[in-house]
Amino acid sequence: YYSKSGCVDSLVLVLTGANAGSDKLYCVNNGIFNLANPSPTGGVWSSVGSGGLIDANTGQVDPAGLVGTVQYIYTHTGCPDTMTITYREVSITTSFVNEGCSPGNDGSITATGNGGASPYGYSWSNGQTTSAATGLIAGTYNVTVTDNGSCAQSTTVSITKDVSPEVSVAQ
Repeated sequence: YYSKSGCVDSLVLVLTGANAGSDKLYCVNNGIFNLANPSPTGGVWSSVGSGGLIDANTGQVDPAGLVGTVQYIYTHTGCPDTMTITYREVSITTSFVNEGCSPGNDGSITATGNGGASPYGYSWSNGQTTSAATGLIAGTYNVTVTDNGSCAQSTTVSITKDVSPEVSVAQ
């Protein structure tokens, strides 16, 4: 605000800082990605610690091996802003029982989700939706485990049919 001899003038000063975007959850299983669209454009990205940053200009990140929380800093004209990404990776452990020799259809596979946010959802290639697929015949089955944050991982398990033992009688 300026005033001299009854004349008044004013100046509006607009300061713009960097905006890195909102904090996020990210599934490591989804592979390489770009950080949020920051504003204004033209700044550079950096990370606190080892953040998997491939390209500081585009914000491209390779999350392989990242677990937990990583802070990324977007800096434009000396003004920094920070976003936090929490990395999760769903893994699957399995166990199985082969199909018996008679009457059959009694094989099973149990899958357990680990490393994500529970509860876990299960989707089997034969349509079953629990952690244990039961009543199975010999074959190959695929299961996709999805955590509470939509982070998914798939694996394939094969079971066989047990063979009846040969019995011979000596005479």
